[in-house]
Amino acid sequence: MDTGMRTYGDELVAVLSAATAVLSDLPARVHRLTGPDLHAVLPLVDRLAAVAAAGRFTLTADAVDRGEVASSQAGSTQQWVADRCPSLDARDAGLVAKAVRELAAPDLTAARMAVQGGRLSVSASCVVAAELRQLTPLLEPGAVDAVAAGLVAMGQVDGANGVRRVRSALLARYGLGERLQEIEDRHRGLTVLSCGHDIGGGITEYRMRLNPEARAVVEAAINVLAKPAVVDGERDPRTIDQRRGDALVQVCRRAMTTPTTVTPSGTKATLMVTIGLDDLRNRTRPGVLVGGVDGGRLLGPETVRRLACDGTLIAAILDTDGQLLRLGRARRAFTSAQIRGLWLRDRQCTFPGCGAPASWADAHHIRHWVDGGPTDLTNGTLLCGRHHTIVHRDRLHATLTTSDSDADSGSGVRVVWDRRPGSYDRALARGPSPGGAEP
Repeated sequence: MDTGMRTYGDELVAVLSAATAVLSDLPARVHRLTGPDLHAVLPLVDRLAAVAAAGRFTLTADAVDRGEVASSQAGSTQQWVADRCPSLDARDAGLVAKAVRELAAPDLTAARMAVQGGRLSVSASCVVAAELRQLTPLLEPGAVDAVAAGLVAMGQVDGANGVRRVRSALLARYGLGERLQEIEDRHRGLTVLSCGHDIGGGITEYRMRLNPEARAVVEAAINVLAKPAVVDGERDPRTIDQRRGDALVQVCRRAMTTPTTVTPSGTKATLMVTIGLDDLRNRTRPGVLVGGVDGGRLLGPETVRRLACDGTLIAAILDTDGQLLRLGRARRAFTSAQIRGLWLRDRQCTFPGCGAPASWADAHHIRHWVDGGPTDLTNGTLLCGRHHTIVHRDRLHATLTTSDSDADSGSGVRVVWDRRPGSYDRALARGPSPGGAEP
């Protein structure tokens, strides 16, 4: 029996039907609006669209919770949405279904509420869920809620792109450096450059894949050389890809013209990294690259130490509040004269069993400069790239010994490696020897 009482559902249908009719009639009546009317009405229509999208999410989520979707003839939540929302294509219907599914997780409550309130779009919420899932294993204990809130806040301000951009800042603040370092170390063997493939017309194509450390070095090397050139007041006609290609060739030309058989090549490309002093010393949180196209990219703390060991790395050391304590200097890299001295003294990579020539080797600080090690011959030795990585990874320590039996080395100095993992940390705990070199 019809009691004549209107339910909330009846009222909602009536109001939404009226609003739909008004907006449907807008094209025929828009000429009746004044300029100020346009400015006043458009934000309201925009807000209505956001709230309507939020309502679509809310109704779908409730239908899933009540079992309405499961008991329907639709084969999936996506199909259930598509059947009832003909304005959505398959992709958009899928996004609604995906958001309903993923935002059901307890740690995404803030995102779910933001979507229901029309403050966060469905597409941005899916990116929030994906980012949080990737970041969670890298976060320090108890930081998930803060990171989720940060992702949601950026999504509300700048959509999906904002969510992706804030990843580095959140990891720099809440990330566990050793976890990020583990990922970077697993990627070390993935740096490859294919053989050239002739694609016709005298053009050769290469394919390159770089791990995070290698990418940072390459970008630092070509970044300045790839900037647009201005000749006679005319703008550079090259595309950014062409400029980068020319820059890489120029780097290779410089390397080819360096007389490495007589003198060592110069210091490596300059990188600037912001990192906390304690994080760099204790290898806790990552550093953040500054400047260039890779600005904001993260590097694990051990990767920062490795690059800082033999290259020209300018470390912007921050305190616990993110304020600059001091700006590092490039002098922490060995000079060409010092590297020449290491060539004459060590002759080759000093790691046991390796015969890589000096021209293939890096200058390594036996005691890292961040731990107070000086940049001089008493604190340096040569390591090939592979063993340089191993020494940093396993935290190995070396000592310089002098004896008459070492006279054939040309200097009477021999480098002895303690290959027990963690020997560097144990030597560091003992402190430097009276002579200033490592104990």
